[in-house]
Amino acid sequence: MHISLRTSLMMGVAAAGAGVIAAVPAATPEPVTIAAPQPASPDVSSAALVDLLPPPSAGATEFAAVGNTVVVGAGSALGALPSLPLPPLPIPNGVQLSLLTGSPNLGSGNAGIFNTGVDNTGGFNTGTNNTGNFNIGSDNEGSFNIGFNNVDSGNPVPGASDLDNQAVANIGIGNNGDFNVGANNVGSRNFGTNNIGALNLGSGNQGALNGGINNRGSGNLGIGNTGYANAGFFNTGSGNIGAFNNGDNNIGIANIGIRNPLGSAAASAVGKPSASAATQTNETAATTNDD
Repeated sequence: MHISLRTSLMMGVAAAGAGVIAAVPAATPEPVTIAAPQPASPDVSSAALVDLLPPPSAGATEFAAVGNTVVVGAGSALGALPSLPLPPLPIPNGVQLSLLTGSPNLGSGNAGIFNTGVDNTGGFNTGTNNTGNFNIGSDNEGSFNIGFNNVDSGNPVPGASDLDNQAVANIGIGNNGDFNVGANNVGSRNFGTNNIGALNLGSGNQGALNGGINNRGSGNLGIGNTGYANAGFFNTGSGNIGAFNNGDNNIGIANIGIRNPLGSAAASAVGKPSASAATQTNETAATTNDD
């Protein structure tokens, strides 16, 4: 094997270097020293940090001071403003709006309590110009009336005393008295129109217990009867049944027929005075006239 001169020289230099390195002793490494932990600096200790914090109440005190300043300033500003009266409620004079105007009424000009409407006097009226209690309508006088112009004035029934000037429980228009149902009845417990008296049913009756039209007296049934306990048309007297009878206790027409055996009893039952009472009344009237 052929080795060149250059290669031989390079191998000799490498061997000489290795011997020099092996002849030099290895250096001893210096020991590593670990520093012991040092205590915390007194400037950054926990106690010092706590001391550096503001006290808990510091902020609250400052806020209170600011708040008081604001309140005082606001009070001064308000005090400097001119005193302005509140504007009145937009309610016309006399108008009543229940408790909003200090009166338990709703409407205008009511005197009393719980009235609804205008110019009612009393309690629990609904409508206008009612006087009394529990009226519904207009111009009623008394209590429990429903309708218009129901009153109790004067002596509504000829020969009878006034009905205490308190119309009660009328239903309709223009009734004068108590418990009338209809229109323009005068008296008590009339049903219909233009009746005068008591317990009439129909129209234009005068007296009591009449049923029909334009009867005069008591206990008549029909039309145009005058007297007591007549039934039919245009009878005059008492106890007549039929038409155009004149007298007492006739059954028929124009006194043509038969006698009514129950006529006198019926007439007495509806209020016809007996013969003795009538005679006594006539004598009393004559004596009074002589005096």
